[in-house]
Amino acid sequence: MKCIFKTGLALLLALAGIAAAAQSPVMIHSHNDYRQTAPFWEAYSQKVHSIEADVFLKGGELLVGHDREELSEDMTFRSLYVEPLVTLFSRNGGRAWKDSDQVLQLMVELKSAGSPTLDAVVKLLSEWPDVFDPSVNENAVRVVITGNVPAPSAFDKYPEFISFDGSFAFEYTSGQLERVALISANFAGYSQWNGKGSIIPEEAVLIAEAVEKAHVMGKPVRFWNAPEGVTVYYTFYDMGIDYINSDHPEACATFFSDFGNKNFMIGTAGTRNEGVTGTKKLDKTTRDFAGFRNEKLQLSKKIMIIRKNTPQGLI
Repeated sequence: MKCIFKTGLALLLALAGIAAAAQSPVMIHSHNDYRQTAPFWEAYSQKVHSIEADVFLKGGELLVGHDREELSEDMTFRSLYVEPLVTLFSRNGGRAWKDSDQVLQLMVELKSAGSPTLDAVVKLLSEWPDVFDPSVNENAVRVVITGNVPAPSAFDKYPEFISFDGSFAFEYTSGQLERVALISANFAGYSQWNGKGSIIPEEAVLIAEAVEKAHVMGKPVRFWNAPEGVTVYYTFYDMGIDYINSDHPEACATFFSDFGNKNFMIGTAGTRNEGVTGTKKLDKTTRDFAGFRNEKLQLSKKIMIIRKNTPQGLI
């Protein structure tokens, strides 16, 4: 069993190089990452921007899980997330990915009492400042605390390498806002959209206002409790939502890996990716046709799109 698991990890690491070939036009956040088949490694192999771990402090140990009932002594924050990152930084010359300057964000959701749990997180991560402290290593993992976040007035009680998940509920001072890494909001507070068809226009206005508010604050925005799927990916990208909150990081990363080949402007080669776009079905006439050069692909004229009103909104 151990041999099979190690082989799987090796394959995931090899796939990381493939996933890294194209920079995603959005930041992908691996939500509840510990529920993946291979926690941390699946999201890491897709080169996502952010990975989330929910932690409880139990018996002096930080355990990972969504609820207390599912906690297991072998699912520790140290073994699942911290130690792999320490190993990778040692192997990759002080960065998350050897072939990239992209910085990884580790979002730690405090599920048990905030202050003791956060103190335990700080104590653990402080053992490796070259991995978790940007003042020591500019490529260090950015640590963001969410969940039972301390009051903004208490932000300065924690080391500078600790940032916090922000909320529209607070009016931050300029000093407090510097410690906020992003603004997160419950999607259900803005829309009941299920990810099919289009968002109701009135709800789309509310979402757009929230995005604008976060951007005026100088922060990226993330909506949790949102639907997921191809239509959502397109819609959130078009609305300028910075983070895609994903429970399926591999599918999300795959979708955005060739996003340039899905979006074109008339008369412009809009692809972000080099290479060839081919076809899976070939006949005698096209069997020697390798495909279209991505950098040459462009839209030459408008395409008619017909929309109609339905009870679920525009489709």
